[in-house]
Amino acid sequence: MIAFLMALATVASAQLKPPPVDPQMKLQGLDGKVYDLADLRGSVLLVSFGATWCVPCTTELRALEELLSEFKEKPVKFFWVSVERPEEITNAGLKRYAHERKVTFPVLRDTGKMVYLQFADRVRLPMIVLLKQRRKS
Repeated sequence: MIAFLMALATVASAQLKPPPVDPQMKLQGLDGKVYDLADLRGSVLLVSFGATWCVPCTTELRALEELLSEFKEKPVKFFWVSVERPEEITNAGLKRYAHERKVTFPVLRDTGKMVYLQFADRVRLPMIVLLKQRRKS
C-alpha cells in the first residue's frame, strides 16, 4: 500500500512546485464544516486532490481507506479534495460519489483550485500532499 502511494508521489513529483513555507487551506467540507490548516497545528495531514471523473483517483481512494485503517492509532488526518467546479458536479453528486466509494474521511471542495495550485503549476490528478503542521510558537 505505501509502495503504491510512493509510486503515485514519484509520478506526480515532476509537476510539483517547491512546497510553500506556510500553505493556506481553508475549504468547505461536504459535512458543512470549514477545514482550516491554521486549526490543525501539530497534526500530520494527508491531503489527496482528485475528481470524480478521474479513474486513478477512485483507485487511490480505496488505497487511502486501507491506509487510514493502518494509521487509525496515529495522529494523521486524511482529507480528499475535489477540484471540480459546482457545474461539473453538485454537492449532492459529490456526496453520492463519496458514499458509493465508502469514503470515511472529510471530503472538501477546492472549486477555484486555489489550494491545489499552491503545490503544482497545473492540474494532474490524483495528487497527494503530506503536510506536517507546526505548532504555534
